[in-house]
Amino acid sequence: MRNRRGLIILDDYLPNPLSGFRAAEFGEYFRRLPDVTLFSTTSDFHKHETEFLKLCPEARGRVSQLRGATLPTDVLAYVVFLHNAYDFVGRLEERRIPFAFTLYPGGGFALGDRAIDRKLARVLSSRMFTKVITTNA
Repeated sequence: MRNRRGLIILDDYLPNPLSGFRAAEFGEYFRRLPDVTLFSTTSDFHKHETEFLKLCPEARGRVSQLRGATLPTDVLAYVVFLHNAYDFVGRLEERRIPFAFTLYPGGGFALGDRAIDRKLARVLSSRMFTKVITTNA
């Protein structure tokens, strides 16, 4: 993981400011870390980008809609929620990007569901997986 020059956040919802916890969490990364970039797959990207930038002006020029294989390779990745980690794991492996993700109740995670267990096993078995952050709710 040495020689990595930045952090990318991969998300399916931001820059929608209605996700207050994401806006607050990611906003803090933008304020404290100069080499953070957010890539989003949301279809409402342009609809909400201006509102998000009002809440977090530090993100200007550092938030992009993800299209194709536009991810840089000399970075670390951070992903919120199991469903996002599962959706992005193939791209992260293709680009050889180490990643960490958060495992929250909800966000594609629940106990006692075989399909979810398979998704979790896929993400955790990735050669690019490095860390999981868990919470208790």
